[in-house]
Amino acid sequence: MDLFGDVEQKIKPKQKKQIKPTTILLIFIAVLVVITILIFCLLIYLKGNILKISINGVKSEELKEIIIIKEDKVVVPIKAIARYLGYEAYSGDYKTLEVDETKSYVKSEDEVTMFTAGSKIIQQILLENNSLQEIVIDEEIIEKDGEFYTTISGARKIFSIYFNYDKNKNDIIIMTLDYLYANNLNYYMQNGFAEINESFQNKKALLENMMILKTSNNKYGVINVATGKMILEPQYENIDYIPKLSKFIVTGNGLKGVISKDKEMVVKIEYKDIQVIENEKDNSSYYLVTTSNDLMGLIDKDGKEIIYPEYSQIGYNMKNFTDNDIESDYILFGKLVPVKQNNLWGIFDLQGNQITDFEFSNLGCTTKLSNAYNIIQVPEYELIIVSSTNGKYDIIRTDGTKLFGFVLDSVYKTINTGKSYYYMVVNGTTIDLVTYLEEHGITKVSQ
Repeated sequence: MDLFGDVEQKIKPKQKKQIKPTTILLIFIAVLVVITILIFCLLIYLKGNILKISINGVKSEELKEIIIIKEDKVVVPIKAIARYLGYEAYSGDYKTLEVDETKSYVKSEDEVTMFTAGSKIIQQILLENNSLQEIVIDEEIIEKDGEFYTTISGARKIFSIYFNYDKNKNDIIIMTLDYLYANNLNYYMQNGFAEINESFQNKKALLENMMILKTSNNKYGVINVATGKMILEPQYENIDYIPKLSKFIVTGNGLKGVISKDKEMVVKIEYKDIQVIENEKDNSSYYLVTTSNDLMGLIDKDGKEIIYPEYSQIGYNMKNFTDNDIESDYILFGKLVPVKQNNLWGIFDLQGNQITDFEFSNLGCTTKLSNAYNIIQVPEYELIIVSSTNGKYDIIRTDGTKLFGFVLDSVYKTINTGKSYYYMVVNGTTIDLVTYLEEHGITKVSQ
């Protein structure tokens, strides 16, 4: 045995294995691939977290500085975004033009939208027919430092726009109604439908995925733009959309009716004319209908007849009473309707009950006194001025009760330092009406 030889063998250092160049190259390539994938993923992540906003198909960097996203919730500054949507923004009250820091409005060529801080109710006036409607939005308007803020849903209704936020893509798409309508019309014209010079009110159907179309033979129908299916077949001579009610006034064989977006016949197609009237007190809507022989009636929004169409006139011309806080030509105090038959006036309520006989030659009193105003009502007390065929006046309550019995020579009001004062004249003597009412236990009605 070679003892020393064995020891030498054991302590002899082992030679290291040599790594081939091809292996090093493969490892380097693998590392590069991993780094590339990581960079790509990082870019995708960063891209996904960069807010993208487009309006009418064009990217907008400016709106990134305006629209606020906080905890995945989009907050829209109404006044700041208005000009990008074709609106002008104003502070104060649109109707009175008074300065009021809690109120604001936006105005386009087609509509005016009014809103108040702390309220979910917005008011919208369609300028083509001066119609007013109240709309309830999802959250209260917030005011801070002169700016008013709302949600995506609120912005859609305030500006009549398409507004969508994709949280996963961090992407906001906004389209104005005119842009949306033009794109859809162009598509349907390429598919056989004719061009329509549509009203803004009718365009609003698009905000509910509906569009009024006209065929080459001048027949109108309604299509669901999301499904491509017809809601109303193109068989009508005309169709008008009612945005607030999501219903359509259709004309067939020269007569009109009302059909819902669910194809329900709300009002039969049998009237010469149908007009939508609004009750500003409770935001309810009614159809004022006129028969082919010019008799008028009133139907509620669900199609129930309130006042049968057998009267020569419903509603009163209020043009002579512009300084009397008149809200409607058709509804007084949110509850009473003036109705005319055989040249005499009577009063109905909105449940269809006849409150008075047809015994008044006219409603209201006009005066020739200087610095005095014509009146048809005393709003604070919910009283109506009526006249008899003998030329005398009386004042009635909302239940039809007469206060004096047609002995008044006239009734009028004056305004002093912004406050209204009411007077009645009896046998040449002028009496303060409010003082008389209070002395006889007739108090103001809570507003």
